[in-house]
Amino acid sequence: GGKQILKDVSFGVPEKSLVAVIGPSGSGKSTLLKALTGYRPANEGDVLYDNRNLYKQFAELRQRIGLVPQDDILHK
Repeated sequence: GGKQILKDVSFGVPEKSLVAVIGPSGSGKSTLLKALTGYRPANEGDVLYDNRNLYKQFAELRQRIGLVPQDDILHK
């Protein structure tokens, strides 16, 4: 199998918070963000948004998710 990047990650984000994910290359930043936004669901566990499962209720919750990428992805 593939290399496990993230394991036993759990944290809460207060309402109306701004969160920055920083770390060295290969530390799992992109993997975490993809799991949190539903772009690439986690292999195990759940992502809860307002105590609702993001993956099971993605259609209802996706409009409440925002992400600002580091690089300009629109004009590449």
